[in-house]
Amino acid sequence: MRIDMKINFQIKEEIIEAKKRIKKATDYSEIEKIFDGFSNTVTKIASKKIQNIQDEKKKLIEREKAVSQIINGSMIPTFVINQNRIVTHWNRACEKLTGYAAKDIIGTNKHWTPFRLKKRPTMADVIIASMGKNDINKYYMDLWNRSAIIEGAYEAEEFFPHLGENGKWIFFTAAPIKSRKGEIIGAIETLWDKTETKKIEQEKERAVSGMAHYIKNILVGLKGGSYVLDVGFKNNNTEKMKKGWNTIKKNISRISDLAQDLLTCSKLKEPEYQKCFPNEIIKDVVDLVKDMAKEKGIKIKTILDLTINEVFMDPTTIHRSLLNLISNGIDACLDDKSTDKDWFVSIETSIENNKIVCIKIKDNGCGMTKTAKDNLYTSFFSTKGNKGTGLGLFVTSKLIKEHNGTIDFTSKLGKGTTFIIRLPIGVPGNNF
Repeated sequence: MRIDMKINFQIKEEIIEAKKRIKKATDYSEIEKIFDGFSNTVTKIASKKIQNIQDEKKKLIEREKAVSQIINGSMIPTFVINQNRIVTHWNRACEKLTGYAAKDIIGTNKHWTPFRLKKRPTMADVIIASMGKNDINKYYMDLWNRSAIIEGAYEAEEFFPHLGENGKWIFFTAAPIKSRKGEIIGAIETLWDKTETKKIEQEKERAVSGMAHYIKNILVGLKGGSYVLDVGFKNNNTEKMKKGWNTIKKNISRISDLAQDLLTCSKLKEPEYQKCFPNEIIKDVVDLVKDMAKEKGIKIKTILDLTINEVFMDPTTIHRSLLNLISNGIDACLDDKSTDKDWFVSIETSIENNKIVCIKIKDNGCGMTKTAKDNLYTSFFSTKGNKGTGLGLFVTSKLIKEHNGTIDFTSKLGKGTTFIIRLPIGVPGNNF
């Protein structure tokens, strides 16, 4: 701008000087010389002005390239629109987040399409339109705020059900792009995927709620057992004493199991390999649950491969995993609404390629819903309401993976569920 003013001033000076010289000229040839000199001077000045304009244009192009590189190279999903609401930038991170390629969005006004089924203003559009509070509320209700950092910028957080396969929580910010005169010539919007953060927050809330209810139930059980025990002592009733004490022991066991599960969740556990017989461990677990299952009308069946001999494994992993899965199978039978079934939980063993012990736990209980299957190994997710912590299958899966094993399942609602555990024989890295 200063250069242009200087050039314009020079031209005016030359015009004034040329006029003065023409007035003093005595013949036509002298006037011609004055005009030729003036023309040459103005041409030089104009050439310099053109060169300055070209230099400024080159700088603007380089600046635009630098800005584009910064935006495109950013790990933060970002797009830019101009004052006509046409997209000028749609970076690679934005492509990845939305699934829409830059070539299909840049040069259009379709920047809303990844987020909405019907056209409506994005936060960048809000800035271009200079919307007031009432207009913004029509589209974003109470989900938006003015930025505390950038003047004229806005931020909001919203769930977009049509973004990605299962929808995404997005925190988005938009800020104005202004000219040197302070006029809004565009807007830049950034998008932050908060889906995982939201999921963790929801899991924490579910965990606190689930744990609170579970512990409350244990306390109720302890209180009830204590009351029955006190009545037994007061009336010298041995049966009451036994019943009360058994209730107390059962709830103490629940506390112990809960503490063990929480410890397992909180740290990595290296398998403690030792010689053991998988079939014998299975028999021990069956002995723990068969009487209770029989009382409920559920048959425990075993089909054991007798060729499985002594192996190197972590017996604790096998025991805890089987106890949890068999107990879940019994619960599934108890939750089954069918009245014409002979309920059972079966445990079958086999060996694959002389390297892997395969254990199949099958029940013909209620089966699982899609929601249960989708969240099966999620911590603190439970289908048992206040009766469970939601840690059982999460812990089981964690223990098996730490043993370098796998756990798979199939389930059909109303028909039952089958879990298959595969555990490698021996210490990882050695052959047996």
